[in-house]
Amino acid sequence: MRRRHFSFLVKLGFVFMVALFVVPAGVLVAKKVEVRRLPVSIENSPTAGSPRASVTLVEFTDFECPFCGFVQSTIQKIRAQYPDEVRLVFKNFPLPAHRNAHRAHLAALCAEEQGQFWEYRGRLFQNQRALRRDDLVRHASELKLDIESFTRCLDQEKYAPKIEADFKEGLDLGIQGTPAFFVNDRPLSGAQPFSAFKRLIDEELKAVSSG
Repeated sequence: MRRRHFSFLVKLGFVFMVALFVVPAGVLVAKKVEVRRLPVSIENSPTAGSPRASVTLVEFTDFECPFCGFVQSTIQKIRAQYPDEVRLVFKNFPLPAHRNAHRAHLAALCAEEQGQFWEYRGRLFQNQRALRRDDLVRHASELKLDIESFTRCLDQEKYAPKIEADFKEGLDLGIQGTPAFFVNDRPLSGAQPFSAFKRLIDEELKAVSSG
């Protein structure tokens, strides 16, 4: 009789231990994980894609940064696979260590004045070793921009305040290097593979479709 009573107490203690450790673990597993978002301003920034797109991909980049050039093929793949779902927003983050980067960013924004930002941007990333002033003017000429207007804009550093504002915003967001991305305000750092972008984009699209 005592042996049966002892056996019952052992089983009862085992059940209590399971309830103590397993149930809370289950609660933790079921708990919703909060998604980290850092609001990014996209006002007055060059944008490609539908304004009605469900996902906004913000790119903080540097025209002289090799990793920024490397990731461009991934960005092209994103735009091809999600033509209506994703819009791309460009933000300036020329690193001080890259002596030609700041002027290249000025030139790209001057090209935007003439409706050729994305074409000029693509040319800069394809020619990252040709970013001196003469190179920038040559790129503009090959795109048939109004050279007089372009060089005046470039030499007056017309868009320096815009570049400085983007750079400051990037620092405030915690950016320490390029490239840096935000997928619907969700940070993604570095020249990540397509799969890393796809995971976040698909999660955002799923959230939108589920209401």
